[in-house]
Amino acid sequence: MKALHPKILELQKRFKGTLPQFASVDQHSLQTRAQFDTPAGTDETDHYVALFNVPDSYGTVAIRGCFTKSINERGPQSKANEKIIHLWMHDRHEPLGQLTMMEEDMIGLKVRVKWDVNASGMPTRIFNQTKSGTVRQNSYGFDYVWDKMEYDEDKGLVM
Repeated sequence: MKALHPKILELQKRFKGTLPQFASVDQHSLQTRAQFDTPAGTDETDHYVALFNVPDSYGTVAIRGCFTKSINERGPQSKANEKIIHLWMHDRHEPLGQLTMMEEDMIGLKVRVKWDVNASGMPTRIFNQTKSGTVRQNSYGFDYVWDKMEYDEDKGLVM
């Protein structure tokens, strides 16, 4: 097993025993780097939840392949009973819609959300605010995989 960089050890100590971390990426960053698509007249959106090699709110960087296990185990095409769903503020009591596609491409983690626009309240409001640009961030929960992480001295980022 490789020795962990002191910055990774520091991060590991800081988050020991805590819940999964949440990283957010501003939709403006996503829009400038990748298309945010809301086809007219549909209740679906395609967008990037994470961009590869772009620092998130924690100064960590998602790298290609880091979502593969989750997609395979709990993604829309998996056989899991509890598939990953689109939530408001990570609250399991505020589901917004189903993920019908999750894939890693050269840009990042791309998802297609089929919004529950027929449900009253939150899903319809957030769907409309996402389309208008009022809601501009996405975030995802993750667990650190300590022995797979590296610290980039030049950029000061955990990858």
